[in-house]
Parts: sequence; structure tokens; C-alpha cells
Amino acid sequence: MGKVYAYLRVSTDSQNLMQQQNAINEYIKYKGLTITDVVTDEGVSGGVSYKDRHLYNLIQSLNEGDVIVVSEISRLGRSMSDLNKLVNEELKPRKIRLIIITMGLDLNCSNLKAIDEMILFAFSFSAQVEKEMIQERTRNALEARKKKIVNEGGFYSKKGKWCTKLGNDGTHTQAASIASAKKRQAVARENASNLAVYKYIRSWEKRNIALNKETPRKVYEELSDILNELGYTTPTGLEFNQLRLRAMWDKLKNLYKDVKELKNNV
Repeated sequence: MGKVYAYLRVSTDSQNLMQQQNAINEYIKYKGLTITDVVTDEGVSGGVSYKDRHLYNLIQSLNEGDVIVVSEISRLGRSMSDLNKLVNEELKPRKIRLIIITMGLDLNCSNLKAIDEMILFAFSFSAQVEKEMIQERTRNALEARKKKIVNEGGFYSKKGKWCTKLGNDGTHTQAASIASAKKRQAVARENASNLAVYKYIRSWEKRNIALNKETPRKVYEELSDILNELGYTTPTGLEFNQLRLRAMWDKLKNLYKDVKELKNNV
């Protein structure tokens, strides 16, 4: 067996990964396996293609026989077409094993049987239906609250607060989320460790090559070794490896993309 990677995803910043992590930990312990690394996508909808998530970076680094473990299929995505591409265009050619705990599936993607594909199809269909139902319930709840405002002057929120309007015509929650995200970004920008790693990689790129999705795994591994030797770590205090570096660099580029003064001074 190759290396084992756990993949976790949550759709909003208010959710946490603990439930998924616990399910995977219990399974791994029962099977006597060892997790090589954990890759996460936080605040990312299941409707976002796997190619636009850290999941894609993980896939690009896999070798034949490596394993991806997820708690449920919806963590991989809620689009049938995207899940189909993920399995058939990415995992199958690389001969990767896929373990989906809640489905009880341990699949060798290079040798999928008809029954395996049928099960995957059925559960991916279910994941997409669930996504559409969530969207429909959200729309219905908003419409119901709008009617209560018109007919009764307001409504009680889940916390028992009497509300007479839906924020700014229903955009209060969105505005609050945006404001919260901006606040977190500002704090992250000022983080000394983030800034130091960003500056070092930018200066390293000028002497070598730019890091992107097509950059060979070996380059990320070599740069990870350099960062570790210099004493840099990830925000959670872990040593760098090529997966952690890929994920962190994606975040740092986005974090500092509008900071022109910083780029010019690197």
C-alpha cells in the first residue's frame, strides 16, 4: 500500500472539521493504517470544482497505490459531473485507492467494477440532490420570513430575537460574512510568520521558477526542505512538506495579491 491521505471539507467558516476527522481517525485505527498527511478545504462549497480546491494539489502529488480517505462522498463534491471527472480522469489513471467511510467503500480506481461505478453514481446523485434541496429550503425560508414581515411586522430568529427586516433586503448575513472574512484576512496579513514565508518564497521565485499548479512535485519538496532548515513552519506549527507548501502558498498569494507595496519591496 502507498501513502494514506485524509481529505476534509466544510462549506462555511462557522463549521468545523472535527466530525469528519473523528470518523477518519476511528476508521484508520480500526484498519491499522497510518495517515501520511491531512488536506483540508475550509469555507469551500461542494459545488466548487475539485480543480479549484486544495484537493487538486493533493491529487497532482499522488503516486500509484496511494490512498485518499474521506468521511463521505459529499466531501469530494456535490456535482455528479465533477465527481465523475475526479474519479475517471484523475484517480483512475493514477491508480489511486479511494476510501469513502460512510459508504463502506474501498475502491481501487484503476479497476472499478460495474457495481462500483453504479454505487458511486447513486451516491453522487444523492449528494447533488441534497445540495439542491438545501438551496430550495434556504429560498423558501427567506420567502416565508419576507411574508411574515409584510403580514405580521416581523419574525423571530432562531435565537429568539424579534426581527423586522432581513438585514439589507436579505443581504445582512452575506455582508456580515464578508466583513468577518476581511477581518480575518487583515489579521492573517499582519501575521509575522505568514509575511516572512511569503517574502522568502517570492524572492526564491525570482531566482528560480514561479510556483503554480504545473510546478513539479520535486520543486515543492526541495523548497519545503529549505524552509524547514530556515526554521519556518506552517501556521499550525508543522514542518513543511510539498502538500502543505502547495496549500499554504495558494493562500498566501491570495492573501497578499492586492498588497502592491509588499510585492515591490520583496
